[in-house]
Amino acid sequence: LHLGAFGCALWVSLAKAGCRSMIQAHMATYPPRQSSMLNTVALLAPQVDKLVVVLNEFAEVPTALKNHANVEPLIPPKDLKDTGKFWPKPVAADWVFLVDDDLIYPPDYVASPLSRLTALAKPPAVAGYHGTGYWRPPFGLGFKALKKWWRYRPELIWKTKKVLKFWDALEEPWSVNQVGTGTAVLHGGTWPKFEVFSGAERFVDIRFASWCHQQNLQVVCLPREANWLTDTGQEETIYSSFTKHSPSHLAEEIHQFAFRRNRDGGPLSGREWRR
Repeated sequence: LHLGAFGCALWVSLAKAGCRSMIQAHMATYPPRQSSMLNTVALLAPQVDKLVVVLNEFAEVPTALKNHANVEPLIPPKDLKDTGKFWPKPVAADWVFLVDDDLIYPPDYVASPLSRLTALAKPPAVAGYHGTGYWRPPFGLGFKALKKWWRYRPELIWKTKKVLKFWDALEEPWSVNQVGTGTAVLHGGTWPKFEVFSGAERFVDIRFASWCHQQNLQVVCLPREANWLTDTGQEETIYSSFTKHSPSHLAEEIHQFAFRRNRDGGPLSGREWRR
């Protein structure tokens, strides 16, 4: 269900009347992304009650941000990189969206998932549109299965993951180990302390997934149509400069939460999703 521009406007109007949940969004950015950041802010600000923008390495607040009454720009005392999304603590927010500065969010980006989540008897505490699951190679007595097990090494955990990319269609919700923090939504009462992300610059998604596992939180990747959510095609991203190279020192941290929910991994049934 996608509500479109009219549904989005109605959603915001209901908030002002006190008839629906209060929604906040958090973004972290830095100067080379100023142009795309301003475009993303223009897309998201009308959809939420408050949009907090953490301005890493900025000397001053861009004038254009002051055109949005519900945008709160913050300049941190040091460069927090992607962990900056978790630096401001949400106040009185029922749901918090974690967003990136280089994605093209549709007009119903906020209203659509919340209309689905709030209809559930037991909505997951964490959901998103870019999900990752880790599945250990299945054991078997066949030659190929034994070969996979024989060659498996903990530092190769990157090869065990399945990624549900945000631009691809997904017909039903999936239980996953990890969601990208540029497309995530979590309940306001479920908010980690910023100290959790100490030293996690450039791999905040992994640290957030580890924290979710420690808190025993269900993490769900949400259904959507293909290309409902897209990006601006930035050449320099954390993924291209860091994540895709599969740093070996992250393997140990991933092992803290990977393979822990194999029995729950994969699509959620209609009964589970609508209960």
